[in-house]
Amino acid sequence: MITGTSQADCAILIIAGGTGEFEAGISKDGQTREHALLAFTLGVRQLIVAVNKMDTTKVRTVSDQRRSFFMLLMPLNLRPDPPTSPSVFPFRMSTRS
Repeated sequence: MITGTSQADCAILIIAGGTGEFEAGISKDGQTREHALLAFTLGVRQLIVAVNKMDTTKVRTVSDQRRSFFMLLMPLNLRPDPPTSPSVFPFRMSTRS
């Protein structure tokens, strides 16, 4: 992972959005935090963030999770930008009807 990340222009970080899983991922010893910090340390300055399992949590919790994740990135001086390509846009996927 380290060799590939050090040569990348951009990283994709998939976050578990389920209640409890998200909190574990961004905790002090969480893998989400570790991978974001590792990518930053290796020079990656563009990060695509995808949230998995969003259908298992409430809308208010999603907003709180997004805020918590952005707070994690602030010390790295990474800030979210709106998509610059018309082919990239956020959408919610779910297997539930």
